[in-house]
Amino acid sequence: MLFTAVPNADGSFGEETFRASMDYFNRTVLKNFYRQLCIHWLKNNLNRKTSCYIDTDDLSNYDIEIGGVCFNFAFVADTGYYAYFDCALGEGLTGRLWEEIDQATTQQRPFYQNEYYLLTVNRVPDSFWTLSKQYDNVHIV
Repeated sequence: MLFTAVPNADGSFGEETFRASMDYFNRTVLKNFYRQLCIHWLKNNLNRKTSCYIDTDDLSNYDIEIGGVCFNFAFVADTGYYAYFDCALGEGLTGRLWEEIDQATTQQRPFYQNEYYLLTVNRVPDSFWTLSKQYDNVHIV
């Protein structure tokens, strides 16, 4: 992007160019970096918390859409394991998102037969902390 920007007379770039490049960096480079961190955490920690072995290297378990919600990771056996990565700075988890996750995943099995992993780079809303304290199957990373 900077390669196509025209510098000012003094050789500097305008504020708009800086904002555009930082927006691109956050939406693309940083988001992909955070996604890789989430995948790394999942691969190194998920099987420590499950009663069965889950092949976290199996690409068919990634980016699964269920009931209109795109989960970054989903595996279903006797228990459903669902991971949602909130990797974009400034977006965050919302109450509406949780309602959608709950509706999508409880169509096949009851809530208590699912494990939810919410990995985020943003501040976690109090409502999500309350969920994770109230239920032992909601995990925030």
